[in-house]
Amino acid sequence: MPPESVENGNGVALAAESSPGDQQETLSDLSLHLQQLLLSSDPMVYKNPSSRGANSSSLQSDASTDDYLEQLAPILSSALKNDSTAELQETLEAATKEKDREIDAICSGDHNEYMASVQQLGQVTKESELLKSKILDLNSRLGHAGKQLIEKKKELIQTRRVKTNVEAAIESVSACLQVLNLTNNVHELLQEKRKFAALKSLDDLQNVHLKEVASFGFAQLINKSVPALTKMITKDTLADLDAWLAESQKMNGTIGRESFDAIEQLRDEWRQRVAKNPQLAPYKFNSPVEKAYREIGNEFLYHQKTQINFSTLYECVLVHNSIGKAEEFRHHFETDRKIQRDYIVPQSLSLKDANGQDETAQFESVIRNIAGFCITDRMISRKLPYLRPTREVEDIWESLCQKLNSVVESQLKHVSSIETVRKIKALTGTFIHAMQNSGYDTSSIEGMLLSLFKRYSTFLRKEFDKNFNQTVMEDDYMPMTVNRPELYKQIVDLAWYHPSKEELEAEFPRSLPFSQIYPLTCAEIMTFLNYHHSFLDDLPYDLGRIEEALVSAVDDMLIKTVCQSLENRLKSTTREQIVQILINLEYFEIAAEEVAKLLSRERISGKRGDVKLEATSAFNRARKRAEQRIFELLNSVVDDFLDLADYDWHTTTVHDMPSSYLQDMVSFLKTLVSSTLVNLPQSVKSFVYFDAFDHIASSVLKFLLEASEHVTVEALANFYNDVRFLEKFVNDIAEDANDVSLTTTVTELRECVNLITSDDMTEYNITSVRMKKYNRVKPETAQILFSKVAYARSLHQQQQAAQQAGTDSKTSSPRPPNTPEPNTSSSSKFMKYYRSSWEKINERLDKLEQNRIA
Repeated sequence: MPPESVENGNGVALAAESSPGDQQETLSDLSLHLQQLLLSSDPMVYKNPSSRGANSSSLQSDASTDDYLEQLAPILSSALKNDSTAELQETLEAATKEKDREIDAICSGDHNEYMASVQQLGQVTKESELLKSKILDLNSRLGHAGKQLIEKKKELIQTRRVKTNVEAAIESVSACLQVLNLTNNVHELLQEKRKFAALKSLDDLQNVHLKEVASFGFAQLINKSVPALTKMITKDTLADLDAWLAESQKMNGTIGRESFDAIEQLRDEWRQRVAKNPQLAPYKFNSPVEKAYREIGNEFLYHQKTQINFSTLYECVLVHNSIGKAEEFRHHFETDRKIQRDYIVPQSLSLKDANGQDETAQFESVIRNIAGFCITDRMISRKLPYLRPTREVEDIWESLCQKLNSVVESQLKHVSSIETVRKIKALTGTFIHAMQNSGYDTSSIEGMLLSLFKRYSTFLRKEFDKNFNQTVMEDDYMPMTVNRPELYKQIVDLAWYHPSKEELEAEFPRSLPFSQIYPLTCAEIMTFLNYHHSFLDDLPYDLGRIEEALVSAVDDMLIKTVCQSLENRLKSTTREQIVQILINLEYFEIAAEEVAKLLSRERISGKRGDVKLEATSAFNRARKRAEQRIFELLNSVVDDFLDLADYDWHTTTVHDMPSSYLQDMVSFLKTLVSSTLVNLPQSVKSFVYFDAFDHIASSVLKFLLEASEHVTVEALANFYNDVRFLEKFVNDIAEDANDVSLTTTVTELRECVNLITSDDMTEYNITSVRMKKYNRVKPETAQILFSKVAYARSLHQQQQAAQQAGTDSKTSSPRPPNTPEPNTSSSSKFMKYYRSSWEKINERLDKLEQNRIA
């Protein structure tokens, strides 16, 4: 036990106990301390004891004594404990002697102070004795108390040791209990499906708490089980994820249906708003303007009745992030989503029910599942961008669109009802709007809209073809007669017909140039266009491709249905029907131009420029074929009449009337002009007349040119009579038609007749005369005419010779073909006779014509 120390009044610590080896040092310390005490005390000098009261002297003495005693007590106590009282006494005596000497030195001149000091010392002695007894008593009591203190201190030290051990045991037990509680808590969290909390507790257990009790065996066992628990948590987390994915897959249809319902509600609200404010009509649904009017904005999908619980997914992400397997989990999740994607759209999609009737239930289910799947994917992408990057979400959407397009397009051809196409289009439109509101690019699915549009157009085309064919069968191919003003106005407005002022002032019933097939077909064309435009409504089509499809459909319909049908009717042999078809074709050509203008004014693609329809050219070509067909039929009839022509080129009789075939033909043509051709446009009439008259004139001229060379003057006179009759008819028609060009059709025939009746046929060889009088007569034609006139001269010479010889000219045989040409003098006589004969014939013909006119 270390030695205890006592501190004196001067702050000096004195050893209570010391070893024998230290006694000499202790004595020196006692002597030093005693000297310091004596030196620090001021001598008590009583200069005037009589002036002080007894009480004052006594108090000072008592105070001084108490001070010395208080300072001396520790020294005495130390001497007693060290058993060095003798040495202390010697020291005190030495100090006393030293003080005496000092006193003697100080008081050498004054003994009063000395005496006072002696008195004080006496008093000190008494007090010292008293103090000594007290010190001894105190020492005795202090020794007894010290022994008790030592015993208590030993007990305290032992108690502290026990307390420390108990506290260490309690701390260890608490740490073990905490580890066990945390271990139990991990299992409880696992049972409660709180995987991330369990993993977090397990991590804290391993990295913090187990280290505190690492020396215990159970802690080592727990530490070894941590990886297995972590693996189990990861496995359970993935199992929960698979269950969540399966559950979300079942919810796809519900989410899709609710999103479709929300879209329909928004569309109804927009229609009502547009109805109240027509200025909003140009803005489609889902446009920025429409979205600005929404009360719930673009986040309406997050306000659905069916809400997706993402807590399982969040927990999976947190668990795998905690164990450092975030990237592995992302790939796992992406793979699972792709597997789910592959099962959304079936390999084959049926649009028929068990009875073979059209049905859209499966299609509706598929697009709802796609919508629910993609909406969920978009929500995950917005909440967990790292787990579902936008690129992956868009890739899955694009693949679903491509597969849906492929499946639907392969089945559209089996749809047998236009109503089914409308239903599919309506569902597709709602689907597209829902996906657009979820932030998806719907350009890929717009290809399916184009396919639906084409299929819809096909049904409209079939309906148009059916109605048109029925109209064709019921058409009477007669000019249409309208009895009611309101019907007349409808036809004028619908059929792009512009009546003349005279027609508008005419009384009812009014006759229209076209037959009923034209206005009915115009109505069908407008219905065809209106149905196409109504199909578009507010969906986001590829308007450029839609416009191309619409123009192509209209063009194909006009060409293959209308134009070809009318062309096929041209094979008919009924002239009236062909003429009416020609008139109808002309108006259909106008209708095609007007439809092209209408499509140009209302271009849905927004492009500039005019729309060109091939149907306009097709109708033009068909009209020309109709004209040609009329030419053919008319020329065929003319040929039939011409086949009846039987010119007797050897006759010696001049007829008063034209040939019978020519009279019948002219009578027929007059009837045709006044009935069948009366409704033809003037331009068409002119072509028909021109072609017919040209054909007649060339055929009549051909009769003359192909006749044998044995031609008599009388035969030429009869031919001349026919030409005048024909020319008169042509001039009358030209005058009625107000078309002078028709008279040119008989110009060549007239010039040929003028040539053979000329006084001098040789003038043809004079260029200036030929260009003026015989411009249309070809040289080879003139040569043939010369030969025929030469024969006539030869025949006349033979007749003159026979008369001189007394031979009857009627029994004389004609000159052989190789008879030499007569001389000039004989020719001169013949020409005189020839001219006189023509003059007589012309006079007779003029009289006959005047009588006929009268």
